[in-house]
Amino acid sequence: MSTFNPGLLLCDRFEVVRRLGAGGLAEVFQARDRVSGQEVALKVLHDHLMQDGSLAERFRREMALTRSLDHPAIVRVFDLHQHGGRPFFSMELLRGRTLSARLQEGPLPADEAHRIARTICEALRVAHKAGIVHRDLKPQNVFLTDDGAVKLLDFGMARVAGQARMTAQSMVMGTPGYIAPELLSGAAADARADVYSLGATLFEMLTGRHAFAGNDPYEVLRRQREGAPEASGLPAKDAQLVRRMLQPDAERRFLDVDQVLRALGGEAVPGAPDPLPSLRAGQFDVIVHHKGVGEGKRLAAVVARLGGRRPAKGWRARLALDGKNRLVAGADRETANSVSEICKEQGLPTTVVPSASRWRPVEWLAGRCGRIGATLASVVPTLLMLSRPDHGLPIWRVLLSYPEPRRTVELIEAGQIVGVLFALVFVPVAGLLMMGAAAPLKDLAPGDPALTRLLQGIGRRVARLRERTAKLPAAQRMLMGELLREAVETGTLAVSLAARAPAARADEPEGETLPPGVSRDRAASRLLEIAAALDDALAVAEQPAPDGASASGALSRLREEIEFARKALPDADKE
Repeated sequence: MSTFNPGLLLCDRFEVVRRLGAGGLAEVFQARDRVSGQEVALKVLHDHLMQDGSLAERFRREMALTRSLDHPAIVRVFDLHQHGGRPFFSMELLRGRTLSARLQEGPLPADEAHRIARTICEALRVAHKAGIVHRDLKPQNVFLTDDGAVKLLDFGMARVAGQARMTAQSMVMGTPGYIAPELLSGAAADARADVYSLGATLFEMLTGRHAFAGNDPYEVLRRQREGAPEASGLPAKDAQLVRRMLQPDAERRFLDVDQVLRALGGEAVPGAPDPLPSLRAGQFDVIVHHKGVGEGKRLAAVVARLGGRRPAKGWRARLALDGKNRLVAGADRETANSVSEICKEQGLPTTVVPSASRWRPVEWLAGRCGRIGATLASVVPTLLMLSRPDHGLPIWRVLLSYPEPRRTVELIEAGQIVGVLFALVFVPVAGLLMMGAAAPLKDLAPGDPALTRLLQGIGRRVARLRERTAKLPAAQRMLMGELLREAVETGTLAVSLAARAPAARADEPEGETLPPGVSRDRAASRLLEIAAALDDALAVAEQPAPDGASASGALSRLREEIEFARKALPDADKE
């Protein structure tokens, strides 16, 4: 075990002065660099973590990532070294205190909180442009220097687009209450995860209290999923800003820190379109229950909200007879719960049941009962007619040759009656009931649900832009025409981009390489930028009188996104 005591000389260069503090991964020392003569900080991996290869790799990754970022608000990292088997890296020595230490004295003035938030946004913008998501932004990782500067620290949880995912162990090391809910659920992270963490930090700066206080991560996550806490006492603009940043559904947040910067500056940022829920395959079904007559519109609204087609008439008719129906078949638990919440909003009670409880023969008959009924309804009467004795069919003569022919005739006539009843009564009723087994939402498509929802959001933005443009006066509609055409092309390229991205895997081990082509995270980053560019176009379209200058700026950004997408998809024009 190596101990870094004051006076110790490391690598014949760094003389330890004193210990400054420690975190979950490393401890920090002040040292004097004998080569440069400067005071520096040394971040040293904890001795007891040296044998954990994944944590050691994460430590080295932090050094490499931070050194690759060049911004005044990101702490500067110099070189990686090793002493006694313990890796450490040198970085600039900061004098001051963390934002967490400052918040122990109470909330910050609104102007100061906004200044810090803007500086963090500017630093995150550089990281996000480089494809790096911080993933562990919190007051402890924001440093306030004595001269008033703001520094962003600790990229140990960061992920580079296209690199392997963090292990489950490293995920647990995050701080509850600041980490975005999708990260805690094991989903892939994009820039919106940092927007969420910044929202929790901004809330704390403005109010002096944690947005989601507590030590139990499950209880904290439950409250995070309920949405932003009550922000009484805050100005309406700040309350609205924080509420959007802390949306549990990433699709409802700001798309990137540029939008947060604009909102902090008082600019209007178009609201996110109403997103579709994440529909993932699993082992659960959602049963919807009948409450009264005339609920077809509400059911259709639910199915449309879920992205499915209008329920078949037979499916709706079953509700009138049986009082319940399978709405979603084969979904995971989170999807089933989301669907139940949407049904609840429409006043429709639901039950979530295991898919294993489904009776497979009924499911098989559900798609075939109509054809079976039609066949029997046409074939049975014909057979009954041809089976009369006066037709003299060979089969009839054979049966009458047996002993007690009269008994045989009676049995056949009884069978005819049963056949008629079966064809005329049982088959139509059974068919009507069995149609309910064919859920409007079934066979959920494979793929990455987060990318799918991003793509759906882009489609809805294009549709909103088209709708808004159509309502403008003729002169302004001509001005927006080119903007709309570029938006449609951008949306088309987004579809191709998402189609080429591999699905994210929560269990992807460290060091595994991604398949060739467009990486999942790069695709997500590009889709977010496309969506943000469309929001710029929407902001122009939603002005009372769109002007040429603002339309030109939005048009330029859309063209930039088209160019970037084409570079990522060199064969896009050939498809």
